[in-house]
Amino acid sequence: MHASRRGTATALLLLTSLILSAIGCADDGVPEDPALKQVIGPAGQGGDPASGLAWQVVLAEWPKQGNLAILYGDPATQARFENWMDGARPLVAPPEEIHATLDKVQSFNDRLIALDGAWGTMPDRKMVRAMSVRGLRKTLWADVRRAAVTGDAERATDLLVVMANLPRISHAFDGSVRGLLATVSACDSLGWAMRNVAGEKVELDESQKARIRTATGWLDDPSPFGEADPETDPRRVAVLGEFQRVTLPNLMEARGRLCD
Repeated sequence: MHASRRGTATALLLLTSLILSAIGCADDGVPEDPALKQVIGPAGQGGDPASGLAWQVVLAEWPKQGNLAILYGDPATQARFENWMDGARPLVAPPEEIHATLDKVQSFNDRLIALDGAWGTMPDRKMVRAMSVRGLRKTLWADVRRAAVTGDAERATDLLVVMANLPRISHAFDGSVRGLLATVSACDSLGWAMRNVAGEKVELDESQKARIRTATGWLDDPSPFGEADPETDPRRVAVLGEFQRVTLPNLMEARGRLCD
C-alpha cells in the first residue's frame, strides 16, 4: 500500500476509535449515541390511552389542517399574520385580513379543547410527524393571542390548559436530545402565551386560575424531563440546564403573574 494511503487509513482508524470511545457502544458493538437515547421524565408519564389516541389523531391531521403555512393561503396573508404574531410588538387586535385564518385555527384547536385537559402517550408514534408536534405550539399560541386581545377568558383558559399539556405530549413522543429541544420550545411558547393573557389583563376567575395551576402542576417536579450524566450525556445535561436556568423561571413568573 502506498505510504500516504497507509497514513490516511491509520488516521481514519484512529478517528473512528476516538468517536466510538466518545459516544459509547452497545453490547453488540453498534455505536450508541447518548443523545439518541430515550429518556422520559415524570412529565412524559401518565395520562390515559384514550386521550393519547385523541392527541395522535389531531397531530396526524396537523400538516394539512393546522399548519399555518397551509392555512395562510397566500403570501400577503402570511405577511400580515406573521407581523401580528411578532412577540416583539405590542399585542393588538388582529387585522381583518387574517380573521379567516384565525377561524380555521380555532376550529382545529377546538378538538383539543374538547379533551378538557386530558392527555396521554400516543399509542402509535409512527402516525405522527415530528414537525406536527413542533408546529402545534404556534397554532395554539395564535389562538391564545386572539383570545387575550378580545378578553375571552374562557377560551384563553381552555387554550392554556392544552398548551400546558403539549410539552408532556412532546416529551413522551421523543425523549431524545432533539426531542427535548422541541419540548423546551413548547414550554417557551406556553410562557409567552401566559404573559399575553396576563398582559392584556384578561379577567380570570378562581376556577379558571385553578385549571391553569392544575394543568401546569408537572412543572413543580424537580426534574420533569428526567436527569442525565454529564460524563456520558453532556448535550442532554446542557439542554436540561438551560431549561432549569432560563425557561422554568420564566414559566413560573408567568404563571404567578397570571394566577396569583
